[in-house]
Amino acid sequence: MEPTLNQIDDYNGNESPQKRKIVYMVVSGLLAIGLGYTLIKNSVDSNMPNSFIPYNR
Repeated sequence: MEPTLNQIDDYNGNESPQKRKIVYMVVSGLLAIGLGYTLIKNSVDSNMPNSFIPYNR
């Protein structure tokens, strides 16, 4: 038989401070990686010449 929601340790704000800290670290790390990727991509794109036309056959 599966446990009810009230029997689960992490339900309704009962998670441990350590789990909450890990979740915040993972989310902020992913946001930082996304921000870094966006900044690098925009920097590289802005240095490309605007007159570039791809060759299509």
